[in-house]
Amino acid sequence: MADFQGWHLGRMENQGHTASIVTLALDAHHGAAPEVSFVHNFPGAVKSGIARGDIGALMRVLKTVFTVLGPLVHVPLVEAGNRHVFLCTSARFPAGPEDGTAGVPLVDGLAVARGSDGLIGSGMYLLAIGDFNCSIYLGIQVHLYTRLINLGPIDNRAFNRAGIP
Repeated sequence: MADFQGWHLGRMENQGHTASIVTLALDAHHGAAPEVSFVHNFPGAVKSGIARGDIGALMRVLKTVFTVLGPLVHVPLVEAGNRHVFLCTSARFPAGPEDGTAGVPLVDGLAVARGSDGLIGSGMYLLAIGDFNCSIYLGIQVHLYTRLINLGPIDNRAFNRAGIP
C-alpha cells in the first residue's frame, strides 16, 4: 500500500489499480447505503467523443488508428445505453437477498446475479469486460477482491492509516 495513488505504475498496471479502487469505493458506498445496489462494469469500447481535441502527435495517430479499427470493436452508443438501463432496472441485481423492490422481474432462464463477495444477490456486482449477458462469475477477481476487503474496513480510518489525507 506504499503507492496507493498509483503514481509509479505503468499504464496497464494503472488500469487494474484504478478498477480495484473504484470497486472498493463502490463497496464502501454499498456499506453506507445497503438499500442501493451497485454494479461495476465496463461497457466496452464505445464511440462517445471522450477523446475529442488533439493533445499532441501521439493522440492524432491514435485517433487515426481508432478511426480505421473502431468500427470493428466499438459497441454502438445505443447498445451501451440499453445495457446500462438493464443494469439499473433489472431484478437481476438487487440491493440484497431480501430486496423485494429490486426492479423489473426476471424472465425465464435469468437468475439473480452473484455479487462481488461470491454470494447470490449481495448488492455489489462486478461484471467482466464483454459480458453481454451479465452472467460471468468473476471467480479470480472475486477472490482477490475478497482478500482486499479482508484487509480491513473500507472507510476514512483505513485510508488515514495508510497515510492518505
